[in-house]
Amino acid sequence: MDGAESAAGSSIGASENEAVDGTARPKRDRRGQDRPRLRGPHPRRYDRHGLTTLKRTVATLGGRVLDGRFAVARELRAWRAGLVRDLGGDLSTQELALVDEATTTKLLLGSINSWLLVQPSHVNARRKAVLQAVKDRQALVDSLTRTMQALGLKRRAVDGGDAARALLEVKALREATAAAVSTPAGDGSGS
Repeated sequence: MDGAESAAGSSIGASENEAVDGTARPKRDRRGQDRPRLRGPHPRRYDRHGLTTLKRTVATLGGRVLDGRFAVARELRAWRAGLVRDLGGDLSTQELALVDEATTTKLLLGSINSWLLVQPSHVNARRKAVLQAVKDRQALVDSLTRTMQALGLKRRAVDGGDAARALLEVKALREATAAAVSTPAGDGSGS
């Protein structure tokens, strides 16, 4: 009995993390699992609104992201054409770069707006603060406003020189066809 009591006594005196045979057991975490939860090198980022992904995709692929099959692409193309038309049509390279930047910003802003509209609240109750997406949206609005101010907010008149020249050419063609119809058709044929 003395050997059995000493064996029982040694198991009682063993620490909680050691097995009866003296080998160490892995510590249990607070969830009661043997292995603690391993995290990656970076904490999880909370950007579920999709703005970061959309920005990365647009930066990588550019205008090829949205082709004409999507309604968003058609709307953006119409908006861009309207912006170019409002700026007078024939734009410089710098102005075209600003138009492209404004179109991309409008795409990103539309994406974040649609995400925000489906959220039940724009306030994080635990932090008692506005969602980061609202702040990102405001930064995009400011960026779009600055781009539009750089382009000019007033509609520019289209240069009438090309249109006037085209009207004169149409008038000259009409006069030439009217003159060809009024000349007698029998001057070269002998009947």
